[in-house]
This record gives sequence, structure tokens and C-alpha cells, in this order.
Amino acid sequence: MGKNFHGGNKQKSKANHASKNYDDEVFREPVDQFEKVAVVTKVLGGGTFQTTFFDDNLQPVQSLAFIRGRMKGSAKRHNIVSLHSFIIISLRNDFSNHLNQSDIIHVFSQHHFYHIFQSLPFQQFFDFV
Repeated sequence: MGKNFHGGNKQKSKANHASKNYDDEVFREPVDQFEKVAVVTKVLGGGTFQTTFFDDNLQPVQSLAFIRGRMKGSAKRHNIVSLHSFIIISLRNDFSNHLNQSDIIHVFSQHHFYHIFQSLPFQQFFDFV
């Protein structure tokens, strides 16, 4: 019986994920009314961020966003969230959501910034942030 199944630096796992080119991802837009494109305005720690997005009336709204489980662990290297990152959040649509809590479901990469500014009204973000 083999030993040392849990040791090492998991190089095979990292090599299998390295074959996918994450720069060629298709630009993802929000698909329903509860998904919004937001910008991270404050890093609170522990996978929690303060974000700002625009509602349907183009008014800035602040939300408390959490990193979901599928964006942690080995997938974290492809989903780095930092200050002033553009992300897609999913608003929690239950009735107890008086804190404007949301979940981070997508992190935009650097080469998607042009698409964000062309397709969505984000010129106001730089005045707000």
C-alpha cells in the first residue's frame, strides 16, 4: 500500500489547471435583475468586501459582499479580488436583507475593463471612488 498520499505541493493539480487559458474568457454580463456589476471600495478581511454598484435609478448603493466557496481554495489564484476590482455580485433577495448583503460570483480580469466601460455606465465610478 502506498504512503504519503497527502504530502507534496500538489504540482499535478496545478499543472492540470494551468492548461486552461483564463485570459480568453468570454465577457460575462449580469443575466438577471439581482446580478449587478460593482467595484470593490474597501477590503474588510475574511473574504468580506464593501462594494458599490448603481441601482436601476443610477444611484450609488453600497453592499457587503462575500466570496463564495467555489472562489476559495485552489480556484483562488484565478479569482483574486483586490481594492478597485470590478466584480459581478448577486444580491441576496430574501426579506431579511436589510444590510444589502451580496455574493461575489465573478471577477473581471484586466482585459475586460474596455468592455465594461463600453457596455455599462461606469464613468460615474471614478467620480464616486
